[in-house]
Amino acid sequence: MKFTHTLAALCAATLFSATASAAVLSYSFAGNVTDDPLASGYTTFTGSFNFESTTPDSILDPSTAAYAHTDPTWGVGLVFNGTDAVNVFGGLNILITNNLGGTDQFGVLAQQGLSNVSITLVDATEAAFNSDALPVAPLTLANFASRTLSWETPAGTLQGTLTSLTLNTAPIPEPGTLPMLALGLAATAWAARRRMR
Repeated sequence: MKFTHTLAALCAATLFSATASAAVLSYSFAGNVTDDPLASGYTTFTGSFNFESTTPDSILDPSTAAYAHTDPTWGVGLVFNGTDAVNVFGGLNILITNNLGGTDQFGVLAQQGLSNVSITLVDATEAAFNSDALPVAPLTLANFASRTLSWETPAGTLQGTLTSLTLNTAPIPEPGTLPMLALGLAATAWAARRRMR
């Protein structure tokens, strides 16, 4: 009996942690600088951003979405040439369009004071998204023909092209998989209880 309770508690904790802790999705990216009006000598960049998958859409149009992360802890971190760090935190917006003007787009905009960083991925085939919902499955960079990064400052705007984009955290389970997971855990607990008897 004690074993069954322990197993049930473990199953419940696993289910809770799988659904509660997977809400923030974190991406890392890398690329090459294509235009450097700042004459900084930067040639490559790496970086990261994350977003909260339960953030509400502030646009009612079903083909366009804006997901505003207003807490100053949200933003984009960049490292140029492997050494020079640029952190733009002060708010983050995730922008998505689905089948709008012949394209699907995914955009990231981070702002802090007079500096902002934006990432824009454009798919001209309208195949990247099925809706304007925040994607919880990994984004595939190959699905986007245009993959630009911009770092805008009062001194000018540096431009780059992304060469990689990687999801670092596990996607949230689809809503339909949660009942199946719960059913599987319940069946495991029931079988263990019968075995104990």
